[in-house]
Amino acid sequence: VVVSAAGKTTNRLIEFLEGLYKDGRIAHEALQGLRQFQSELIESLLEGEVQTQLLASLHDEFSTLAELAAPLTDAQKAAVLGHGEVWSSRLLAALLSQQNVPAVAQDARAFLRAEAGTQPEVDRARSYPLIKEALAQHSHKRVIITGFMAQNEAGETVLLGRNGSDYSATVI
Repeated sequence: VVVSAAGKTTNRLIEFLEGLYKDGRIAHEALQGLRQFQSELIESLLEGEVQTQLLASLHDEFSTLAELAAPLTDAQKAAVLGHGEVWSSRLLAALLSQQNVPAVAQDARAFLRAEAGTQPEVDRARSYPLIKEALAQHSHKRVIITGFMAQNEAGETVLLGRNGSDYSATVI
């Protein structure tokens, strides 16, 4: 299963990045709104220890995001914008597990390879063996994979553009 960011998460992350360059208050407000939205998703869908763990991870990630300051490299911006897919992947995997459906969150950057460009394309020859290996490790679980992003040779996040999650799903 390939997931995209929930709701307007990517748009809010874009607002956050734009705010870093214009007005720190705008960035702070965008981040706080996004934190509340993501926290409410977790609180409404999960319970117990799983909820506590996901909220703690989310808190740590938002603390890290709050420390960012402009200017950022393109790779740093891409990593910020990919958070929504990571959060969705973890949330769905946790929700399925809570419903007794074995599931695991998987970051596509572990196996999708692409180089940055105007419209990056996944290098299928390099990616397919890595995809097979990653999926084989979880053969008895639903694998919930982040869409929208890949990794380049330098280990940096590369965004696959708008509708990148659909593209990721097609490749996978």
